[in-house]
Amino acid sequence: MAIMALAMAATVFYPTVYRALDRAVGVPNLAELVGHSLILLAAWQAHSILIFLIYPRSAARRRTWAHGALVVVSVAAMAIFFGLAPVDQEAPQAFTTVYAEAPYIVPYWVAFLVAANYLHGDMVRLVARYAARSPHEHLRLGLHLIAVGGSFGVAYWCYWISYLVARNSGLSVSADIRTAGRSCMFAAIVFCVLGSTIPALGPRAGLPTPYAWRAGLRDYRQLYPLWRALATAAPEIVLNRPPLFVVDVRFWLNRRIIEIEDGLRLHGRNAPHAGQPGPQPSHQPDGDRDPAAEAELIRQAVRVGRQQVETPRAPAGECARETTLSYTDRLRWHLEVARAYANLGRGGRRPMSAPATRRLATGIAARQRKEVDDAT
Repeated sequence: MAIMALAMAATVFYPTVYRALDRAVGVPNLAELVGHSLILLAAWQAHSILIFLIYPRSAARRRTWAHGALVVVSVAAMAIFFGLAPVDQEAPQAFTTVYAEAPYIVPYWVAFLVAANYLHGDMVRLVARYAARSPHEHLRLGLHLIAVGGSFGVAYWCYWISYLVARNSGLSVSADIRTAGRSCMFAAIVFCVLGSTIPALGPRAGLPTPYAWRAGLRDYRQLYPLWRALATAAPEIVLNRPPLFVVDVRFWLNRRIIEIEDGLRLHGRNAPHAGQPGPQPSHQPDGDRDPAAEAELIRQAVRVGRQQVETPRAPAGECARETTLSYTDRLRWHLEVARAYANLGRGGRRPMSAPATRRLATGIAARQRKEVDDAT
């Protein structure tokens, strides 16, 4: 109903339909009142959809009826002021400029603009709130664009308020204010159209979203402490020096994961299989391995040096399980280890679990035996 009401309002404001409706009813400029009433009806219906998406049904029903009452009261007040105003000459698409100083026109516009701005402003709030809950990136982007377009729509209605105030105060409306009003209207239409099409066309066209880029950049930066330690100890793992400002985040994030896993192998750590995104065969980390313990083991291995490290052998009866470790799982594990490694660098350290302590002791003992064997 919201789209239908908005389409009817746009049709009524068309000059030919405008004059035909006025002649059929016998009331000059009645199409102006009908069009504005349809705009409020469309705003109320769109607002009701968002309310039912966010609030519980009982609360949404109460809010919908309350806003419906606001629309009814506003339309009734507009009808009263319209009937009292001397608007006997047809003025399609020029009603506001022609009758801006006519009696009762300012109260007419106040009744309309207060209701329209309230509904549009609350719609912007609800759209932004629902966008934050959406798990789909393209839908979230579309809703945020619609919220931006709604904000420009509110600014457009505020332009008409300032226009009426200036005309009734005897001030001239400058060309800059008129240009700003037209710009707000154009921006509102563009952002709302883009926001309505991106959720449907974005996934099909593979359109990137700023949310995925920002999340990838956050992961890329959080991996830096672990990558820096491994790259400092083994510079040959760095395929290319990363740029100061990363644009292709996905490429450099994948590159950083590969370099980290190469560095872990050089230092005797059992890193997941490096490769392109997707399921990869690998040895899943033990169930009792925790990020803090792994970070401590990596720090010990980096201090000793990769040429002297001997990977501790698993006890008899414990064999590595061949499993499928996805790109997401590998990234999540490396992020946890990188955060724990950064915490070690700041002096913080979680207590290591008993199995991790035994593995660390086994690794140190193995390195000591190797040093003795090399000396003899």
